Parts: sequence; C-alpha cells; structure tokens
Amino acid sequence: MLIAAIESIMKPCYKDNVVYLHNFSYFDAVFLIKILSSFNAKISPIIRDNCIIDFKCKFQYSNNKFITLCFRDSYLLIPSSLSNRSRLFKVLKKDIFPYKFLKLENINYIGSVPLFEEFDNISLEDYNNYVNNYKPHTDKEWNFKNKLIDYCERDVISLFQVIAEFRKLIFDLFRVDVLRFPTISSLAFGIFRSNFLLKDIKIPLIFNDIYKDIKDSYTGGSVDVFKPYGENIKGYDVNSLYPYIMKFCKMPVATVKYFTGDISLIGDIPYGIFEVEVETPEYIRHPILQVKAITKKGGTRTISPLGNWTSWYHSEEIKNAMKFGYKFKILRGYTFDSEFILTEYVDKIYSLKSSVSTGDPIYIISKLLLNSLYGIFGMSPETENHIIISNDNEQFILDYKILNVLDLNNGNYLLTYNRKETSHNTNLNISIPIASSITAMARVYMSQFKRILCLSYFIPIRIVHLQIKLLILKLLVQN
Repeated sequence: MLIAAIESIMKPCYKDNVVYLHNFSYFDAVFLIKILSSFNAKISPIIRDNCIIDFKCKFQYSNNKFITLCFRDSYLLIPSSLSNRSRLFKVLKKDIFPYKFLKLENINYIGSVPLFEEFDNISLEDYNNYVNNYKPHTDKEWNFKNKLIDYCERDVISLFQVIAEFRKLIFDLFRVDVLRFPTISSLAFGIFRSNFLLKDIKIPLIFNDIYKDIKDSYTGGSVDVFKPYGENIKGYDVNSLYPYIMKFCKMPVATVKYFTGDISLIGDIPYGIFEVEVETPEYIRHPILQVKAITKKGGTRTISPLGNWTSWYHSEEIKNAMKFGYKFKILRGYTFDSEFILTEYVDKIYSLKSSVSTGDPIYIISKLLLNSLYGIFGMSPETENHIIISNDNEQFILDYKILNVLDLNNGNYLLTYNRKETSHNTNLNISIPIASSITAMARVYMSQFKRILCLSYFIPIRIVHLQIKLLILKLLVQN
C-alpha cells in the first residue's frame, strides 16, 4: 500500500512538490523511510533532536530525468491537531472514528455504530449526534470499511485545505511562501528577515568556543515551586512576555569583542555576556539567578542556588541581581553593540493579533509568530549529518564518527554521523547571544515580582537578626 502511494506521486507533474504528513516527524516517518530506502532514490534527511525537519528524495523516472519531493510534518509548521486546524480555517472537518474498533476481524462489519468506548477524545454529546445519523428511521447502516476509507480521504483533503489556506494567508500578509520553511520558527525568521531586518544591522553569528561560553548563559525561563496553599494570594500574568522583551529591549549586534579581567573596575558594566564569580546575599529567600547543574545521573537541571559559584550571565541580569544584594567578580566575557532590532516585527505581528477575535486564523498565526522567532536564534550551530547506506558499506563507518544507527530491516541503515572534526553550518539563521539576551531580560522583568516576595521576608528577617544582636550586646554589657 505504501509503495503504491509513493509510486503514485513519482511523476513529473509533481516535481519539486512538498508532501505534508500530520505528525510525520516522530511517528509516521519511520514507516516512510523504510519504503523510500527501498527505491532507487537519493535521500537527504534533515534531523534535529531526533525530529525529522525535512526529508528530501530525488527519484529517477526515466533516462537522466529526475524529480525531487520533500516530505515534511505539518505539525511543525502549524503546531495544533488537524481537527483544530480544520475548524480554525473553516475547511472540511476531520471526522470522528472508532480507533479501538480498528481490527482485522471487523473490516467487513456492517451494522449499528460501535460503542462509545471504541472512540477516543470525543464527548458523549458528539457521540450521540454521530449515532443519530444511523438511527433505524434513516435507513443507513454503519459500514466500517466505507467509514475507514472516508475517514482517510477526509484527513488528506482537510490537511491539504489547511496548508493551502495557511499559505495564502501568510503570502497575503508578508509576501513569503511557507513552502520554503519547514517549521514555524524558520517561517517566523523568514518573515523577520525579508520584511523587518535592516540591511545595515549585522546579527552576530557565533561558533566554536565562543558559542559554548555564551550557551551557558542561555538557561531558559525561571520556574519556582510553592506549597499548594495560601491566603490572600495575588496572581500576576504577563501578556506576551518574550515579545514584550523583544520589543522594548536592545539586542546584541555587530562584532563580538572578547576581554579578560574585571571590566567593571574601569567603568560601568558594558552590554555583554560575562563569566562571573557569584556570591548570594545571606538572607535572600527566593534567589533570582539560575544555573545549570549536573545531576548524580549525569543529566542537567536548572536551579537557583545559594552560596558561591562561577557561571556565565548577561550584563543586564548581573546589574539587576545587584539590586537584590548579589555580589560579582567579572572574570572574562564578550561585549556587543546593541540595537532595537526586533521592535518593528513585534509591533506589526502584535497589531495583527489585536485587530481580530481569538477565533480568527490571524490571531492564532500571529500568536505563533510572536512566540516562535526567538527560539531559532538559540539553535546549535553544531549540525549532525544523516545518510541511508546499505549494510555492505563498512568504509563509511570507518571514515566518520557514527552517533546513531537505525536498522530499517531491509538491508539499509539510517546513520547519524559527524565528520572527524565537529562541523558547523554557517548557513543557519542562528545567534545564541540574541536568544540568551531575550530569556535573560525576561527573567529580569519577572524578578520584580520575586522582589515583592523577597522583601516580605527579607526586611523582617533582617530586623529580627538586628534585634537579636542588640539583645546579645546588651547582655554582654550588663555582665
């Protein structure tokens, strides 16, 4: 069946087309890779973090004539269920189906609708409405084989219509073709670069040891765990935190400059990312600086410690922590020029989001574009390579550093490998200093709420300790 499906699109009329599959990158890809590897085709997969981003296949259909097809996951472009997407774009809706009833012995079943328990993720109301279509007075019987075929056809048509509507909407808004971008993050950057990035602005591209240093400052959001009980609790919610930071904060630009020593001794702390020795204040109850720590099992966890340690932090986060009583000694680091480079992008996308209702496709798309841009800056420049080889190609294994092997059970293997020297893809639109800056300044913004919490403990505790010291001094004087 899968071979027939692939052969049906190996035609000149489909040359350079993109084939979208829902949830392809994590699950369905395994089945398709096995089939494609059995064809006489050149396969070029792009895989990141075990997720297939793009799967390009070049087929020969006659003498010296080839067609290329790209297989992609629609979920990476519009991260939502197909059912939600079809409702959002008001296209043919995905039908409900009794997945648990899908057994070989039921393939020729004709009769009443299967029981509610055979369905997944539907309400009883939806089930009853579905059953009403097959009541005796309707003269309609439920035919499993026909429903299965209909269900698959609706899936394909619905997905096609969703992608078509999404593609048209993005082009109308930004004059960008979504088929050039496999993920929502890459699409967001494509829109930013083609519509909002000024020609005289240089985004710093970082590799090798500089990347490793700055990456230590890129620790993501701050998470705290509290006891699940309280009185007179106040809750705070920030509207689009990362877009807010992207709009109102300067980002690192131009050429990175390296220095050693405590640069703060010769003037104000400049804009940059530094390795520092940290000393926390004695009485702080809710620390605001976080660091990645190695666990006993060899993994990493992000913690906000007390005491002394050495790590990398953004200059704005260092200056903010000083307000809480933290002390620093700068050891070395990197300085940058800074500019407002993301403000216009955020203004445009946020205005689109604010101009429509929450059920409008533009609202959902704008929200995705607002929250997806910063992530692509934080991608690693160290790229893994992938290739499908036959089991008799031992020389390849000797020439390269093999990281992972997937046996396709047909005489072929999908290899993940690096060259003997670590390779960097200089064509990636990434910049770890920008990603680090956005997350660091977001933590700075959120620290004002922690400061409210800190002061409620910090001031009384200091007063109590002062009173104890005065009492001890008084007793000593009396004695």
